[in-house]
Amino acid sequence: IGLGAGFEGKKALAEIKPTLVCSFIKLILWPALFLPLAVLCGFRDEKLVALLIMLGSPTTVSCYIMAKNTEHEGILTSSVVVATTFLSSITLTFFLYLLKTLGLI
Repeated sequence: IGLGAGFEGKKALAEIKPTLVCSFIKLILWPALFLPLAVLCGFRDEKLVALLIMLGSPTTVSCYIMAKNTEHEGILTSSVVVATTFLSSITLTFFLYLLKTLGLI
């Protein structure tokens, strides 16, 4: 509710490049880097899925609240929250499919 009221679409479009970079890092880069390490450490099944959820889940609204409380406009933060929320359904499904195909879950 707090983010929805503070989200400004026109200002968010001005920050599209950093939003896409941050969203890529959060949803794709972290899982792509750390899931193979987790597999090498012996994580499988539920533990591996839990790591995937921790690594590739959307950015939380609390980040927006923290940005606002530290006297920032919060435009980039709110854009990242919205983008990762929409895109995480695709990326999480992809990583789950990949892990299932590889026989890790």
